Amino acid sequence: MIEKNKQTEMSDVTVTSREKLTATGVYEVTGFDELQIEAKTAQGMLLVRGNGLHIDSFDADVGELVLSGRIDGMVYCDREPKRGFWAGLLK
Repeated sequence: MIEKNKQTEMSDVTVTSREKLTATGVYEVTGFDELQIEAKTAQGMLLVRGNGLHIDSFDADVGELVLSGRIDGMVYCDREPKRGFWAGLLK
């Protein structure tokens, strides 16, 4: 199997009416609740914040994530978000 260079792959995000988000180039969903969804993508960590967030579908083979809810904001970052003190100990 040939390993792909994740940084050169495409990753697109489409937000529709702040109620639906579709992201491509997603490798893994690392955390989620009704207020935040964290996903590893070809372009870094994607953090989506809002209210009533729900993952409608995630296909790791295709790399597509679809979520719905009230989307208040999103950001890409180059490293994983910091966890609390206890989360690091219980890892």
